[in-house]
Amino acid sequence: IYTLTCPTTNNIFYVGRTNGKLKNRLTGHLKDNVNREKKKVINEILEKDKLPIIESIDVCTKSDVYKLEIFWINLIKTWGFNLTNLVHINRSYHNSKLYLKRKTEYVQLVSNRSSESHVYRSINKTWYLKK
Repeated sequence: IYTLTCPTTNNIFYVGRTNGKLKNRLTGHLKDNVNREKKKVINEILEKDKLPIIESIDVCTKSDVYKLEIFWINLIKTWGFNLTNLVHINRSYHNSKLYLKRKTEYVQLVSNRSSESHVYRSINKTWYLKK
């Protein structure tokens, strides 16, 4: 699971999944013309001679990837980010064991972090936290 972030505002604008290299996935996003909102944000970034930042935020099994993508989309939306994802949310997922496990891990992460930090970085993960 990964995010696309604007390098000038640090706003996450997309959450996605891949089983390939992030560099290749970013290239795919740069060529994508299906999602107009996402393309508009990417074009605004490119006009500033920059590239979107692509970062891994979670690793999972193939069978859990769709559920975790929805989890991260929902969580990041609750932080106030305006995502450009076209995914329709499955409400029944919120009662699943995987969702509750990830939610518990997130709550523990937040309770252990410094109240002054906006961003907690760990190896291969970036968790964006709003005050």
